[in-house]
Amino acid sequence: MSIGAIIPVKNEFGNVESIIFGASNLSMLDEIIFIDGDSTDGTLLALVESIKNNTDKRMQVIKQRQPLGKFEAIKQAIPHLKSDHVLIWDGDNTIDYLDVSKSLDFYVESSKKRDVFLVANRLTSQRESKSFRFINLVGNHFFSILMTPILNYKLPDALSGLKIFPRYLLFNHDNCSKLLTLDRYGDLTLLSLGRKHRLMFLSVSCIYRARTYGKSSIKRISGGSNLLRVVIHLFSHRCNR
Repeated sequence: MSIGAIIPVKNEFGNVESIIFGASNLSMLDEIIFIDGDSTDGTLLALVESIKNNTDKRMQVIKQRQPLGKFEAIKQAIPHLKSDHVLIWDGDNTIDYLDVSKSLDFYVESSKKRDVFLVANRLTSQRESKSFRFINLVGNHFFSILMTPILNYKLPDALSGLKIFPRYLLFNHDNCSKLLTLDRYGDLTLLSLGRKHRLMFLSVSCIYRARTYGKSSIKRISGGSNLLRVVIHLFSHRCNR
């Protein structure tokens, strides 16, 4: 089994050192791709310099083209990835590499029996203070509930920034072309494609840490509206079946 990581970043200059350190310590990864979404704080240059000075040859960094957005970053990075399985890990340093390592171990072991889709669960009592604003916490629970009948499975944290799944999901999506352009973040689309391919969903608890640098680029009103449109589209179309 080969696993490659896609790590989307935008204005994460202060997290570059820690995320590269964490990625370097994930021995189960065969490739590590950082994709920068038009940062304005020097993140791209910091990544290039850090990777240049790092002895870990699995790493590369690419600059995202237009259109921007997290899901677009994932779609643009996928062609650069040769591995059979994909780890999506947000570059905001809110999920520690030790939890990523635990998730990778569980994914590999579970994949021996059948193809699986693993989602880290940040909505536990272990999350750090101020890691979630109240409205974000409510929103995460809300969309997880809405996705339950679509997935025929209750995922505690459908919008988690840590997911692992087979690479073929992003190359076999008949009848889902509109969804692929509608979804700005990709979380719900990837889950629906997992349902379409009858993957076994897994949830692994992790400690969700408060940000130590920068702030989330997600706009709560427009982002929530986009997610709601995606859910409505999923209910009204057959691309997840």
